[in-house]
Amino acid sequence: MRPVSEQEKYLKSKVSHQPPFIDALEKRLLDDGKWGINISASEGAFLRFFVEVTGVKKIVEIGTQYGFSTHWLLDANTEGLKVRTIEKQKDHYDVANEYFSKLGTFEKNGEYFRSYNLSRSGSLVSFLGEANPILQSIESEGPFDLVFIDANKGGYLDYLDWSMNNLAPGGWIVADNTFLFGSVWLEDPGDKAPKNPWKKMKEFNERLSDKQSFRSFMLPTPEGLSIAQKLN
Repeated sequence: MRPVSEQEKYLKSKVSHQPPFIDALEKRLLDDGKWGINISASEGAFLRFFVEVTGVKKIVEIGTQYGFSTHWLLDANTEGLKVRTIEKQKDHYDVANEYFSKLGTFEKNGEYFRSYNLSRSGSLVSFLGEANPILQSIESEGPFDLVFIDANKGGYLDYLDWSMNNLAPGGWIVADNTFLFGSVWLEDPGDKAPKNPWKKMKEFNERLSDKQSFRSFMLPTPEGLSIAQKLN
């Protein structure tokens, strides 16, 4: 969707120890005109660091795309990670699994999910389909330690409701794009964002700032990254 900025190139060059295939994924995203939907390498490095320092083990990612962020999550120096990632678009799902298959032992290849046994990091299951029914189907695996949300903005409130019911106390929500193109602090989004997702994102951010439910803050990344710890 856009070229890699000079800032992104510089920040990426200062990330030591990048996961395998990150350069290949970046090139694939650029070649396919998809760059910019994904997080950046520096944000990915933050996610990896966050997983390591919090010690989370059971992760749900809503919005796989090509798996750029998934590779950063899996690269955390944490034994026994269990990552469940969900993608709605089949073309994205297929590309993601092409690269996932290079990471570990392939176990199952069904129409709607593929499972991988990763030698160091534990396990990865990649799902294809609408997020809400898939989320319901994996509830028995919970409670979870981290939910990373980077999907359709109109669905963030649904994903928040699910997270509240399926995160362990002390679990985390990390959500990308919560500035919604620089519109969430405006009285009206104008031409920056559609009005319905704008209203939902404002409510999402308000709910995360509820001190009875979360300890939370926002990082001023280019797209906004919200981080909240569930209190009970």
